[in-house]
Amino acid sequence: MAFANQPEWEREYREKATADLVRPFRIAALIGAAGWSVSALFDVPMRHVDGIGEVIILKLGVIALFHIALFAGSGSDRLLRFAQASVIAGVAANLLGVTVAMSLYPDNVGIHTMEAWGFGTRIQIDEGRFIAVAILCIALPVAIQSLGGVRFHYALVINALSASVLFVAYHLFNPDLFTVVSLGLILIPMYPLTLYGAWQLERYKRIEFVAAKRIDAEQQKSESLLLNILPASIAARLKNGEHIADRFDSVTVLFADIAGFTQLAATLPAARIVELLNQVFSRFDRLADWLKLEKIKTIGDAYMVAGGIPKPTDDHAVSVARMALGMLRILDDDGDHKGLQMRIGIASGPVVAGVIGERKFSYDLWGDTVNLASRMESHGENGRIQVCATTQSLLAGQFELSPRGVVEIKGKGEIETWWLDAERPDQGSGTPGQPQP
Repeated sequence: MAFANQPEWEREYREKATADLVRPFRIAALIGAAGWSVSALFDVPMRHVDGIGEVIILKLGVIALFHIALFAGSGSDRLLRFAQASVIAGVAANLLGVTVAMSLYPDNVGIHTMEAWGFGTRIQIDEGRFIAVAILCIALPVAIQSLGGVRFHYALVINALSASVLFVAYHLFNPDLFTVVSLGLILIPMYPLTLYGAWQLERYKRIEFVAAKRIDAEQQKSESLLLNILPASIAARLKNGEHIADRFDSVTVLFADIAGFTQLAATLPAARIVELLNQVFSRFDRLADWLKLEKIKTIGDAYMVAGGIPKPTDDHAVSVARMALGMLRILDDDGDHKGLQMRIGIASGPVVAGVIGERKFSYDLWGDTVNLASRMESHGENGRIQVCATTQSLLAGQFELSPRGVVEIKGKGEIETWWLDAERPDQGSGTPGQPQP
């Protein structure tokens, strides 16, 4: 029973089965140590009888101590890999321990036991030795299945070990026919039933594991889709039920628009239009990721990106400026998009950011800075990057900027603007080589 076509799943399942087994295994080890210790204490009043001293040493010094070692070792990561095998070792220690202990007891142990505890009744336990071993051989496989994490083939080994010890005990203690038949009526159905139970339990656990993996895969798909719409930190806040509304004192916003694309689109098939935009904007997305900027949205053939949100940064204007220069380089590259031209506008200042709506929601920005960035683009020139005075002051010294002069901006009046021409060679790009999205 295994995920033959999914080795990674099989490895994960085995790790999970082992992890599920650790806690009940530790409890069972403590119970075993306590049980053997108490059993040894019952033998202490008979310690003067030949053979009883050896039994006490066996119970306390070997078997109980072995259980304590299993308990202590189960907390080790190295031993965790052998947790299933450790269960078999624990079973073997108990079965062999009770068999050896019963063989060490003298024939008249019943007399001494009853006399030591003040009962005075003469009872022989020749048959009791075999019964004691048989009870443990019956009880242990059942108890082990109740742990819940033992895999089927290990349960098969445990049952085989139990049957083997019972066979040895039969030849060692020579029980009468009535005892053998009575126990046989229990043992014959018990072993197949415990094996069937172990098989069914692992089968259902594997079904549960597969269902959990599929649910996890669907959750990851949903998470991925959400992260394609929203920044990771915003998505996490939304999942916690938080209303998203933040004010940022200093960010940089970029608007870009492909010049003449509306007229070009009228001459192209629909599939070609989408393919062309996807080709260009996908490279823009990779460039934005490279520069750790936040893509806000696309509207038709327009592209909007911002720096300094949702996590404030000091170099937001520099990163957005590099984004703008990189976008122009992308359009100059060879490809189906070669020959396209773009107007780009940049503005810096305070904004409000948030998520609105209940369906098809998005992370968006509002404020005068956003409006000004849009105006920088719409009042710009093809193939150039126009920036406002605030952005120019943030870029001065690191980039080459040339004054455009005073420009009449709708809704703003006359304002002074600059062209962003290039990054100064002595400043470097701030990234390992030129980004190649």
